[in-house]
Amino acid sequence: MATKPSHIKLETKRLIIREHSFDDIDAVEAYSTQEKFWRYLQVGELKEGAGRSYIERVVAEQSARPRTEFNLALVLKDTGQVIGNVRLGVTDLDHGECILGYALAVDQWGHGYASEGVRGILDFAFNTLMMHRVYAMVDSENTASIHVLEKAGFTREGLLRENKRVGNTENTRTSSYVYGLLAHEYRTISCHTVA
Repeated sequence: MATKPSHIKLETKRLIIREHSFDDIDAVEAYSTQEKFWRYLQVGELKEGAGRSYIERVVAEQSARPRTEFNLALVLKDTGQVIGNVRLGVTDLDHGECILGYALAVDQWGHGYASEGVRGILDFAFNTLMMHRVYAMVDSENTASIHVLEKAGFTREGLLRENKRVGNTENTRTSSYVYGLLAHEYRTISCHTVA
């Protein structure tokens, strides 16, 4: 089902979606230390060195076999600037299921890069890895990310009530929507969509 790509480099109209390298540490550190960057993310927390820790982990994951984690850099074609990342985490190889995640530098929000990156990684998920289902969890208040998923053809499948803490607080919780996209739905959508 999942292949073993040795080096991943995908291209969209404005983005290169590629493996992270140690050269990305400064860029990732710069955007991951902004408090607003973490507002809707359902992993991690704001802390010094988060970018370096992330890069060290994802570079190590690149050599895993079978490979189940694909954390890729979103890079602007025209400048070479790393502006975020997109992730596929294979959750069930036998059934062809993986989780999607993405994050952008705050100053890149609202330019359509998340939608473009999601389209690029979905093509990889369904046509290279041959996944059957891709799902995502999104903070129920993150209307921009909800729009990205719905624009890509995802269907809202459910609500996980108060499943995540907001920041480091014990008493403040948020809920998450679960969205899913099946391979046959993706193929139908991608036949009618111009990249």
